[in-house]
Amino acid sequence: MVVDLEARQKEAAEQEKITAAEEAESKELFQQVASIKDECEQELDKAMPIYREAVGALETLDRGDITEMKAYANPAAEIVLVVQAVCLLLGRPETWDEAKKQMNNPTEFLSKLKQYNKDNIKERLLTKLKKYTQDARFEPKAIAKKSRAAMSLCMWARAIDNYAGVLKVIKPKREALETAEGQLKAAQDALRSKQAALEKVRAEIHRLQSDYNT
Repeated sequence: MVVDLEARQKEAAEQEKITAAEEAESKELFQQVASIKDECEQELDKAMPIYREAVGALETLDRGDITEMKAYANPAAEIVLVVQAVCLLLGRPETWDEAKKQMNNPTEFLSKLKQYNKDNIKERLLTKLKKYTQDARFEPKAIAKKSRAAMSLCMWARAIDNYAGVLKVIKPKREALETAEGQLKAAQDALRSKQAALEKVRAEIHRLQSDYNT
C-alpha cells in the first residue's frame, strides 16, 4: 500500500507540473485575446462617433425635408454629387433621376440609410466612393447652404467611408483574434482535462492515505 501511495503521489506531482504549465499557457493566451480585442475596440472607437453623428443627422430629417429636395427641378451640382454617392452605396445607378426614385418614399429611403450594412461593403463600391468623398465640394458645411437634407446625406456617406477605412485597419487584427480565440479554447479544453485527471489522482491518494491510517 505504501508503494501504491508513493507512486500515486509521484504521479500527482508530475501531473501538477503539467497542469501548472498549461494554466500559464492558457493565461497568456487569454491576455493575448484581451489585448487584440482592446486594439479592435480602440480603432472602432475612432470611427463610431462620426458614424453616430451622421445617423443622428439623418434622424433630424423628416418626410418634408426629403420631399423638398426631391422636388428640385434644377438641383445644385453639390446636391447631385451627394445623391450620386448615396445611390452608389445603395447599389443603384448614380443619377439624379434614380435618386428621385429612391426618395419617392422618404421614410423607407431614410430607413435604408440608417440600417445600412456598413460592415460588408464591396471593395469596388468603396473605391468608387472615393471619387465623391475626395471631391472638394463634398463638404457638409458647404452643402448645408444648398440643402439641409443633402448635408445630412453627405455626412452619412462620409461616415460610411471613414468607417470602412477603419475596418480595413482592424481586419487583420480580427483575423488574429479569431485564431487566438481558437487556440485559447483548445488550451482551456486541454487544461480542464488535465485538471480532471489531477483531481482523480488526488482522490486516489486521499483514499490510499485513509486506508493506510486506519
